[in-house]
Amino acid sequence: MSDDRLRALEQAWRKSGAPVDEAAWLRERARSGDPTLGRITFPGNPWPGGHRLEELTWSGRLTERGVWFDLELKTVHYDADDPPGADDDDGGGSGDWQARIVWGNYHRCTISSNTGVLVGTEAEPLDLDRLEEREWSVDPMGPDTTAADLEHDDLAFHVYLLGHDMVADHRLRFAPREDPSSWWLRWSGRVALTYAGHDAFEHTFELSPTLVRFEGIKVQIGPGGEAEARARLARFVARPDAWHFGQHQGTWAWFCPEQPTASRP
Repeated sequence: MSDDRLRALEQAWRKSGAPVDEAAWLRERARSGDPTLGRITFPGNPWPGGHRLEELTWSGRLTERGVWFDLELKTVHYDADDPPGADDDDGGGSGDWQARIVWGNYHRCTISSNTGVLVGTEAEPLDLDRLEEREWSVDPMGPDTTAADLEHDDLAFHVYLLGHDMVADHRLRFAPREDPSSWWLRWSGRVALTYAGHDAFEHTFELSPTLVRFEGIKVQIGPGGEAEARARLARFVARPDAWHFGQHQGTWAWFCPEQPTASRP
């Protein structure tokens, strides 16, 4: 696909703001082999082009409070895309964030769910057909908030970056689905290098549009079996009959999404 065509698709989306136009632009970027998709960047670190992902998983979890999203992200080694002969020169920068050798000591980044993200409640059930209309602000912070103001175990996500650091002030947004169980995800947040003793959220991360498959909602099965589990699920999701009951895994099972509805009410 030509650059002109890609620019035209981007302009169409920027002008309309329509999810369908964004999906068309992302789809063609993927088809053309755009290397900037599916990468996480940490602005100001030694790799301005960011880092490829080794894995990104996305699932749901049902509790008495509602439905939660869990995300697990792992990058390749920070220097995996370095050209042969690259060294640990930090390029004249100062501090751990700019030092290639420091990043190399910690190998790769992982971001994993702690409490997760509450996405479906009785007041506002989870609706996969309208997922692209939602943006979740998770662990929001004021401009002067520091890590000392937050309880690490109460945050939505854990991070291993330059040691066991802290992430908060997340923005999660899904573009329209590509198929019954896959969406494009954008994700950003702020970072405090707490492992090195820094409480300020001086840094950020940003996940470029990345196609990710939704594995379904994990549900604990009680004595009432599927009927009881489905009744619990119905409190927190739209169109509960559109969810397929998966195989048991011990005392757990999965509700997986079916095909999207043909039209919206």
